[in-house]
Amino acid sequence: MSRNIFIGVDGGGGSTECIIADEKGRFLGKGLSGGTNIYSSGESKMAEALLESMVSAGYNRDDKVIAACFGMSGVIHGLENTAVKKIVKDILPTTEKIIVVCDAISTLTGSIGLGAGICINA
Repeated sequence: MSRNIFIGVDGGGGSTECIIADEKGRFLGKGLSGGTNIYSSGESKMAEALLESMVSAGYNRDDKVIAACFGMSGVIHGLENTAVKKIVKDILPTTEKIIVVCDAISTLTGSIGLGAGICINA
């Protein structure tokens, strides 16, 4: 059964977490996999781990992904971002709205409005 979904991925050097939500913002699933830093994992292992995190969150190829955001360790402006975006586009070829950012951006953006706290990026 096809669903309209949104995907959010936090890809780190040691582990990767994927969250899937529906059009109404309802949580549908969470998946975990190994690291997806392009420098330490390499392109093929990165692709495998990304897909594994998505599948373990409940993604299936019949789903229509409205938009997907990937906050990735190792992504910087330039060639690496292009390489990661190509890998993601290969996994989600029909998704028009794909955002790939450095994990520092997604961490800081995700912390806005949640009250007092500390965000450390090392």
